[in-house]
Amino acid sequence: MDFNQTVKLKNGDTLPAGTYRMEVPENSKTPTVTFSQDGQVKATIQAKVLTEQKKNEETACEIGNRKDANLLTSVRPQGWDEEILFAPEGQ
Repeated sequence: MDFNQTVKLKNGDTLPAGTYRMEVPENSKTPTVTFSQDGQVKATIQAKVLTEQKKNEETACEIGNRKDANLLTSVRPQGWDEEILFAPEGQ
């Protein structure tokens, strides 16, 4: 997963622009998601998994602007039929 800007997670962790590996444990509707870079965990956050109607054609990230930071709210990984929700809308 590539971020072209620094993003912030709801728990306060930040991820500077760069390439990260996102790991989501299987078979959990409320997994702890990790973001790693160069084999080192850079951030973890509790998430919620929502089932989509169809598989995602491409990876898409939703980022909301909060004060001076870009808040990562969700990710829809390519080939998955789920959305990984980090922060509900309006938060």
